[in-house]
Amino acid sequence: MSDDARLDALIESALPPEPPDDVPSRVTPWRRAMCQILWGIGLRAVTFSFFALDYILPGLGFLLMLCGSRTLRRVNACFRALHLVTALECALFVSALAAQCAALSPDWVSSAVGYAMLPMQLLVTLLLWGGIRGVQASAGLEPHAPAAIWLLVWYLLLTAAGLAGGQLGWIGAILFLGAFALIIRSLYKLYSALDEAGYAVEAAPGRISNLALAIGVTALTAALMLCGWLFLSRYPMDWQSAEENGESAVRTELAELGFPEDVLADLTDEDAARCAGALAVYCHSELNPVNEGREEITRRADGVRVQSTVYDVKELRSTAVAVELPEGRWVVFHHFRWVEPVSFYGSEAIKIWSQVMDSDGWARVGEPGGRVLCDRDGGTLSADFRFLGELSYSYESMFFGRQEGSNLFAAFSAPLRAEGLRGYVCYEALSLEDGWIFDSWMDYTHQLTPFQLPARTALDKATQGSWNRDGAFLTVQTAFHFDPGSDAPGEIEY
Repeated sequence: MSDDARLDALIESALPPEPPDDVPSRVTPWRRAMCQILWGIGLRAVTFSFFALDYILPGLGFLLMLCGSRTLRRVNACFRALHLVTALECALFVSALAAQCAALSPDWVSSAVGYAMLPMQLLVTLLLWGGIRGVQASAGLEPHAPAAIWLLVWYLLLTAAGLAGGQLGWIGAILFLGAFALIIRSLYKLYSALDEAGYAVEAAPGRISNLALAIGVTALTAALMLCGWLFLSRYPMDWQSAEENGESAVRTELAELGFPEDVLADLTDEDAARCAGALAVYCHSELNPVNEGREEITRRADGVRVQSTVYDVKELRSTAVAVELPEGRWVVFHHFRWVEPVSFYGSEAIKIWSQVMDSDGWARVGEPGGRVLCDRDGGTLSADFRFLGELSYSYESMFFGRQEGSNLFAAFSAPLRAEGLRGYVCYEALSLEDGWIFDSWMDYTHQLTPFQLPARTALDKATQGSWNRDGAFLTVQTAFHFDPGSDAPGEIEY
């Protein structure tokens, strides 16, 4: 016997006469595809609202169902229809996710997609029921799939509870999850029984593998999300070369009364003319940190350790100016200037609130004014605010519950790396009674990162009572208050 013959005989004697019984069941396309479909159903139904799992888990579920139904699309008509509906659901989910990353996308887009997917989810369950029954008939078994019908009932009850706005509570949630687990277990037993009966299917051929399909869909989703964050979360702004300020007696008078020169230089001629006949100028300026700082621990003389937040950089200078005019009229300016380099993503917002808008002693009159400016290529660009006006809104207060408000807001988007970004909002006020103090506050909301899910504008955050760091935004506040009857004009120090 030759060496090759002896080697073949040795290998043959080392192998078992037949493959293990569980090998076919582990590798059949039917088992793998049904496992993917059931895992997909589970991940779509049970999610968690932290670490973006309410987006990640359903997305993974859609991919698994797409791959599983793709494998079985040639088995019968129901599985073929299941694949088409699942592919459409996956496309809608990707579209909704991309819309969630675009802060300027209308809210109705995501809502419309959500409502469209509700009946499709029920249709998927019916098609799964029909597909399993068709396979059972082909394998010579009695067609029955009650678990799929119970899954349909489960979806109907959950949808009804959601539309009714009811709260399940802990007990209700546990019962729903327990019922869902039992239903999925029953579906698992159904396809296991087909394996035991020797049923097998041949995977439907495709131009690309399921893995390549999943990678392609994931890459497309990531690209659409990135486009939403970078290009569909910024207001379109009409930046133009800023016109030179005209020489006027009003500007000269304001400068002599102590109006800050850097703020005065940014005013349009129209807004400067509001101050004609000025009697006095009150102002206040301060630097604000638009970062989270660092924590520092110090030890006092008595040995007590004190932890405090230290800000090594303060990026935003806020200046408030009130100009007194004859007959109790006032013009108020809230000016901001970025004094440190910073990147601008998406949108910025300003909220102005004061006694002028909610008291018996003051009243706001006329239309607000203002603009934003930045430096580029040795010149100055300016643009109107994308939004400037009064908004009524409701928000949730930590101490007082649901509250209603109405304030003056401004919103805009800056170039990504704008230099010398600055701007102001101004309004006119009328003093109705003597003895009332004057106060006016500016909240500036800055976007720190483009990555947020769901994406919101700074104006959305400003109208929700956002404060300090809130998701992708950080809000800082500047107060301006004085007593016109006792405080001397000029710089107001606190």
